Amino acid sequence: IDAEGYDLSDHLPRVIAYWSIGGKLWSYPFTAAAAVLYYNARAFEKAGLDAAVAPATFEDTREMSQQIVDSGAAGHGIALEMHAWYIENWLAKAGQPVVDNDNGRSARATAAVFDSDAGREAFTWIDSMVSDGLAVNVGRNPSGADSLLAIGSGDAAMALGSSAAMRSVFGVLESGEFPDVKVAAAPLPGAPGGVVVGGASLFIVGKSSPVEQEAARIFAQWLNQPDRQAEWHTGSGYIPIRRSAAEMPAIQEFWAANPQFKVAYDQLAGTDVTVATSGAVIGPFIEVRRAIVEAMESMLLQGTDPATALKNAQDAATRAIASYNERVGG
Repeated sequence: IDAEGYDLSDHLPRVIAYWSIGGKLWSYPFTAAAAVLYYNARAFEKAGLDAAVAPATFEDTREMSQQIVDSGAAGHGIALEMHAWYIENWLAKAGQPVVDNDNGRSARATAAVFDSDAGREAFTWIDSMVSDGLAVNVGRNPSGADSLLAIGSGDAAMALGSSAAMRSVFGVLESGEFPDVKVAAAPLPGAPGGVVVGGASLFIVGKSSPVEQEAARIFAQWLNQPDRQAEWHTGSGYIPIRRSAAEMPAIQEFWAANPQFKVAYDQLAGTDVTVATSGAVIGPFIEVRRAIVEAMESMLLQGTDPATALKNAQDAATRAIASYNERVGG
């Protein structure tokens, strides 16, 4: 990028910010995604809800779920999986970081800070939705399919998921195997702020040969071209990371026929870059996420109250960060 003056101004700022630290871009963004709400428009109609209006907040989701359950349109309002990514997104939407030091971006993180108003609201909402029979807990959902298949089976009318799977979600749930399902997509409900960038990015391995590094650079740039981004988006659901790609006739025509596919793009293109939405930088990210998931499980399966479960998660995450910092030094 520096050597040839590669212009990044066409790329979505939020995506560049996510993969940058200290003003330096560490990789070529490629497969960006965002958390979205999938829902069965037919179940909404059966419940007397406007199928064109999805819930925007936690309270909206609760009220609509109650109407869905009361009407018998589905067994539950929403299917929830135990994944820390959604907690991270709800924190970002509320403008609250996951760890200290500007989400680990101004200096190495030393402690988790998600035992906050937004964290407590999310944990309390999850606990009350499940305990009141308005949400079904599908567990850790390693395949990513169980929450969405709950829509197909009628066990839930809504589910959280990644936009990356959107083509597959529509292809499976509207394949004819589930005749009572018409899928719609909407932004992730919660606070009004922006979500965290999902997906993946392309790194070039420094220990490879100069020839291999140059070949990787050429390939990465080729994948970033607008026409490649357009093809990738329409075939998957991953978000086009360049504005020029989104403006191409192929995508504009695709969005006109499939407006749900524009939902995730709008979530990333239409929000400001902040410490919270730039995402957390954490050495032991796996351990921090595990602490959050185990806390949710203790809350839903063992009856731990939400505030205590969240505090336990933060304490465990902070211990993991301290252990990491001690090991790596510096």
